[in-house]
Amino acid sequence: MSGRFLSAVLILLGVSGCATLSKEECLVANWREIGFTDASQGYTQARVAEHRSACAEAKVTVNLEEYNKGFDQGLKNYCTVNTGFDLGSKGAAYPDQCNERTYPKVRAGFKEGQLVYSVQRERNEVERQLQDKREQSKALTEQITQNRSRADNKALSSSERSKAEKTVSALQRTAADLFRETGELEQKARSLDSKINQMRASFQQR
Repeated sequence: MSGRFLSAVLILLGVSGCATLSKEECLVANWREIGFTDASQGYTQARVAEHRSACAEAKVTVNLEEYNKGFDQGLKNYCTVNTGFDLGSKGAAYPDQCNERTYPKVRAGFKEGQLVYSVQRERNEVERQLQDKREQSKALTEQITQNRSRADNKALSSSERSKAEKTVSALQRTAADLFRETGELEQKARSLDSKINQMRASFQQR
């Protein structure tokens, strides 16, 4: 199969795979309902261009007036304080289709959500550090076991066994420090989890 032909096939597959509506759906489309659904699901009005493309083969034209009427109604479902909070807490972008003058509560929820996201990012960093500590602890345990084995190995010279014993002691001190640091991080993680839960609960109670 030639490269040019393969590219054409992939393009066709991509177009058909991304179609927002099938030919049959285009033929019976209720454009007000489609606009309502699109807005309710968080799409912008740019979505209508995808519908036009999807329905071109069926020679069906989007009824833009009906679509926009439905879309405006759907925005009332989508542009809520809860949507703003949900997007903000996930670190997502502000939904531009939610005009701040018309839907001021979206911005308020978004700002509160961003505060949660900020704490969550800190929590994620703590988890990353904890994972590093756990890996270090595992490696230390293996090193202690190996050196303790050498210290107990009577086939080795006394100086070699003594050196291994000193290494074990040093590693154990490092392990103790690591255990303490891990405990502090675990406490911080619990504190951040509690803070996030409190922030979410406070928002839900309003």
